[in-house]
Amino acid sequence: MPAIAYFAVFSAVLLPAALYFYQAYKEQGNIKDISDFFPLKRSISSGEYRSTTVAAGMSLATVIISLLNLSPLMGITLMVSVVSYALSFLILYPCVNKIMTANPDNDTIQTFLGKAYKSPAVRHSALIFSLIGYLSIFSMELLVGVTVLEPFLGEKVLFFSFIYLIFIIIYSLMSGYRAIIITDKWQLRFIILSLASLLLFAILETSNSASDIHLPEIFRQISHSWVPVWPFIIGIVCMNLPAPISDPGTWQRLCSTRKPTEAKRGLLQIAPLFAVLWAVIVLFGCYYGRIAQINNNFDPASQSLISATLTTLSTNGILYIILLTAFVLGMFSAMISTADSLLIITGQIIAIDFMGLKKDQVDCNDGGILKRARIAMLFIAIISFVIFTIFKLIKFDVVQLVFAIYGAQLAMFPSVVVALFLGKKINISKARVAATLSVFSGFVAGWSSALYGKLTGSSNWLYNAPVSALVVSFIPFIVFFAIKFISRKDKRRKDDR
Repeated sequence: MPAIAYFAVFSAVLLPAALYFYQAYKEQGNIKDISDFFPLKRSISSGEYRSTTVAAGMSLATVIISLLNLSPLMGITLMVSVVSYALSFLILYPCVNKIMTANPDNDTIQTFLGKAYKSPAVRHSALIFSLIGYLSIFSMELLVGVTVLEPFLGEKVLFFSFIYLIFIIIYSLMSGYRAIIITDKWQLRFIILSLASLLLFAILETSNSASDIHLPEIFRQISHSWVPVWPFIIGIVCMNLPAPISDPGTWQRLCSTRKPTEAKRGLLQIAPLFAVLWAVIVLFGCYYGRIAQINNNFDPASQSLISATLTTLSTNGILYIILLTAFVLGMFSAMISTADSLLIITGQIIAIDFMGLKKDQVDCNDGGILKRARIAMLFIAIISFVIFTIFKLIKFDVVQLVFAIYGAQLAMFPSVVVALFLGKKINISKARVAATLSVFSGFVAGWSSALYGKLTGSSNWLYNAPVSALVVSFIPFIVFFAIKFISRKDKRRKDDR
């Protein structure tokens, strides 16, 4: 790689880091208590809700890398992911009033479940499995971030990831959730700039090609690139559609909006924005994958599309270096956006739910409560780095992580749905055992499916992780309601006699 490419990449990494650090530093004066540090107040506007949700959702691991690398293999089949993820926020739309009304204290989703079922067991099982999941997701963001820089850093990439982790920790600990809300506006702009650079790059590669490129034929190939990989299709739909209702991060952002009307306004903006941004990534991957093969810049049998893209951007003159800078800027903005949000979510779980810190405690004088909250976040960040190192050593790739981790998080979906929609119609405290078993069995099923697929080399079992988690987690409730129905029927027969 030429020296100017190294300079461009590290400038693109350091620029958002410096900007976000400055924004977090300025915001420190607004942190009065733990409610300001964590999303415990209903204070953000629809625009802020839109920015923070889109920026967090456009995460490096789950979107840019996965979609780019899969697009040459799966083509427009990946549009299933685009459509289902955008639709998931429209599915969340009619649930907004119920969620915000059912959760007036702005509790975490795990505490809400504990209160709804009047069961510490439900709460603790949801807390433990959510914490495992979110520690893994945080580790995944570090894992993918370093894979992007491997062409530039080689064996030193692990050291860089440790340095970047320290930055994320310091930046997040300064101002917590308020810093995230402020910086997510910038992160979204950088992400859009990054995608725009990809489009311009594709145009340049087409016009500078030494070979004849027949665009009608390429577009025809793209339109016919549907691959009926049904385990993947079913898995991605199952993973995306129900996720916002039971995802702890989405729940916290939604409940921190000022009022339901603001949240709904934000959701109507989020769905089309996600559809456009994700579609750009998929279509770029489908198109450039073909152009790069014609220009002999990409061999799908021996390298990933993201690696080929970075190599071409790094070795073709100053205009390409500018595009490289914009692309890396957006990718690392996405990684920071997701990593800081995950750190806040897991920090809140530890500080509020496990350590029992009270959100209405004010300690402006000695800062004891905030100090303990920050220590909790530091602790989970260190644990995440250990998990990341393990993932790195066993070579657990991104796609495997996405389906395993996000799929297992669906284990809470049945419990949340029953609590929201049946909580006032029946006494769901009688279903506390079913809820506990639902969370436990769903989480185990999701991870078991993914790990079995990893060990046997069966991608279908990897893709089936979300389906396994969701289906198995529903079984305890189905059994509970079946038993309840049979017992009522028997009681009526006895009364008739």
